[in-house]
Amino acid sequence: MEQTPEQETDVVVRCLDDGQFDFDPPFSSDPGDANHMVARAYRLLSDSFLAENPSDPVLHGGSLISNGQRFLVSAQKGNGKTTLLLACLAAGMPVEADEHVVLRKGDLIARPRTLRIKSGSVGLVPLLKDKVLASPSLRDWNGDFIYSFPPQTEQVRWKIRSGQADQLIFLEANFGGASSVERLEKDEALALLLQNCFLPDSNKSDALARIYGLAQDTPAWQVHVGDLGQAVSHIQRISQM
Repeated sequence: MEQTPEQETDVVVRCLDDGQFDFDPPFSSDPGDANHMVARAYRLLSDSFLAENPSDPVLHGGSLISNGQRFLVSAQKGNGKTTLLLACLAAGMPVEADEHVVLRKGDLIARPRTLRIKSGSVGLVPLLKDKVLASPSLRDWNGDFIYSFPPQTEQVRWKIRSGQADQLIFLEANFGGASSVERLEKDEALALLLQNCFLPDSNKSDALARIYGLAQDTPAWQVHVGDLGQAVSHIQRISQM
């Protein structure tokens, strides 16, 4: 499939009175504080991305490359998906995204978004700790920092490409324990995909057919994530099979 050329868009932010900010046109006026502006920017990007793919299912998961294979990594919130992807990046694996992947007709592509690293996860990947702490941050409702970290290092460039999925990874947390991996049957993979996807408002039958085809055609694994180094090693070994 022909690649869409990369495009840059300048977004001008104006500083208003009383610590308020706003975007210049063509973006509609909706001033607010710094946290509001960051959330608004993410919403604009998300809305634009979904508008380009109105009839496609969206998988809640991330995407990484290991030994030339694309892994879709899916998990319910709180199971360590973003932390594992950060550890994979530290091990030299390109990470495309940590939140959404669109299953298009003939290929798939990750939604462009920086990794959202919670403060409690920063120390778990010491090789990238200083870079994460130097990234822009916001405070959540509990007052804890969340860092907006672009998944790239001196050795690994952040590049999002369309293509096929070579492996499916579903995560389960095993906090404080060892990491393990097991092969999943096709029906098990399908059930987990359906638990972690958003169907479009229209063309649902075609969207479900794509999800079914992904489960049928792609090897699937469940990784119980305890020790991060072990979990990264499991992914590396799978990519060598």
